[in-house]
Amino acid sequence: MARLNFKEIDASTIKGNDSDQFEKFSKQFFEHALKMEVISGPSRGPDGGVDLSVLDKGANERLLVSCKHYAHSGKSVGRADEEDILDRLAEHNCDVFIGFYSTIASSGLEQKLERLKRNKKIKYKIYDNESIEAVLLDSVSGFHIAKRFFPDSIKNVWPQIISLSTAYSLDDATEVDSYKWVVLDQFKSSSTIPYASAAEDAVTIANEAATEEIHQPMFLAAWKDAVRLYPKYFSIPKEGIDEAIHWRDLPPKWEAKIHLDELRPNPRWTLLAIWSLIDRNKVREILKELRHDASQQDLDLMSFQWLAESTATERRDILTRLFAYYCV
Repeated sequence: MARLNFKEIDASTIKGNDSDQFEKFSKQFFEHALKMEVISGPSRGPDGGVDLSVLDKGANERLLVSCKHYAHSGKSVGRADEEDILDRLAEHNCDVFIGFYSTIASSGLEQKLERLKRNKKIKYKIYDNESIEAVLLDSVSGFHIAKRFFPDSIKNVWPQIISLSTAYSLDDATEVDSYKWVVLDQFKSSSTIPYASAAEDAVTIANEAATEEIHQPMFLAAWKDAVRLYPKYFSIPKEGIDEAIHWRDLPPKWEAKIHLDELRPNPRWTLLAIWSLIDRNKVREILKELRHDASQQDLDLMSFQWLAESTATERRDILTRLFAYYCV
């Protein structure tokens, strides 16, 4: 079942919409998710669709990308919707035909392409909504594109992404000096670059960083829910909770510890668990002030496992998401 709703991308036929949004999306997809180079386009074809000319450097092939955004009507892309395929390939000096569709290709179009493949020796590939989604949700760069064009869908996808990213492999590691390895792509915009003594370790570090990058919005969403649950115990800017772009915009209000006795035991422990993600030493001091033996309280993340059995559903949900996506 598809997780991204392509109706979030404006239809070009509706007045007031961004008529070029699907075109912008397709360029981002090929440039950043597939790491290809857009050579020319977009240009309107005789069938009213948008064509891009793209270079696949790895295969040394030029691709003609035909964009069709029919998600709002729900219809498939039929054989009549793709006219003059051979002429368009020749016009753009391309080797491969790519159908880039927000729905699916009809069986009639697939039969047409198979005949052209058999009789005219053309190559083709179809990216329908589900295959586009698979590419987007399988990489850090793809995830960023999805966040931009499918903001509502991504809110539903976030809870499903908790495993370590496999964005990088040994082929991505570079030895910049003797026993000094790094995956440069992950840290090219970082002020500090973490080096490793082996390629395997460099890949692990890069994948951990990529995972944290993906998890940041999920952690922030859970953090905002925690602030909404305990507004008295967090510093909330005048712009409000929803406008925060980092948890640091909604930090714990440490001075509110004097009001902790206003909370029942389980809500109080939940709040302290959340606070400990930011500064466990401060929470230890609070425990001492509350006359608890802090030496008996190991405030690492997993020390609050027991809360899952003792907290109400909303608090349990928030804690679970904070622990899963922890990236402070």
